[in-house]
Amino acid sequence: MNVLLLRWKAGGFGRAWGLWGFSLSPPSSQGEGPGDSLSPWQSPELVRAVGKLSYNQLVEKIITCKQASDSGLLSEGLVAEQFLEATASQLTVHGLCELAAAVPEGELSVFFRNNHFSTMIKHKGHLYLLVTDQGFLREDGVVWETLHSVDGDSCFCDTVVEDERSDREETDNSEEEEEGTKNGPLSNGHPVLNNNHRKTD
Repeated sequence: MNVLLLRWKAGGFGRAWGLWGFSLSPPSSQGEGPGDSLSPWQSPELVRAVGKLSYNQLVEKIITCKQASDSGLLSEGLVAEQFLEATASQLTVHGLCELAAAVPEGELSVFFRNNHFSTMIKHKGHLYLLVTDQGFLREDGVVWETLHSVDGDSCFCDTVVEDERSDREETDNSEEEEEGTKNGPLSNGHPVLNNNHRKTD
């Protein structure tokens, strides 16, 4: 899988658990795993066509196979080409499911995809990537991007943690003093309005 996932631990980032790794010249076979075996979801034709070739080697193979007169090589080249088209986002549905299962709730991770590092967090079972693209620099409402599909069908949001305070609790402190109320302690993480402390003259 062409993913680098690092977990944040006290003192720095540590290597991920359960994901199969990353190399600077990654093999194109998305299912490469422990023991160099391929995932069972891949077809034998795909394994034969793609194997452990790097991206560049696979592109060269496709060009060679397209020029071949042997029907077996033509077929293998077509399978390899379809694989590259289907995995152009460098993430498969299987890989996304593995990722969602492996990332612990609430922990920051580093996600590498399409030659770009992203800060990732899992919140309420959903994966979010911190938006760092220069094009969104002045977009106030864009902080996180959902990671729930492999085809770029994502949503942007300004926060992954809902603001659970009600409108009446967000009033200005000076108005609260005039009304004889003040903010009380947090209750279950939510600010509460405490009316028991009235201002007396």
